[in-house]
Amino acid sequence: MTDQDGCDCRRVAVLSAIRLRDTQTFGKQDPYVVLRCGDHPDQFRTKVCRNGGTAPTWNERFTYALTGAGSDEVHLRVWNSNA
Repeated sequence: MTDQDGCDCRRVAVLSAIRLRDTQTFGKQDPYVVLRCGDHPDQFRTKVCRNGGTAPTWNERFTYALTGAGSDEVHLRVWNSNA
């Protein structure tokens, strides 16, 4: 995808997760996702899905500019804000 400035960009959609490991003994976990795209210097973070438990939904989209080799790689980590 090329934006209006001629920059080669990628869009990443973080929609939902299923069967996350339950890391919380009492109550439901509040997961969020941190993602890094290739060698891009910035990280992106979703909002916390309150009481999302093991099947949270985020429905968030991020756009980043390709910076070189490895730019098509997307690294995701799911964290619990209660932990």
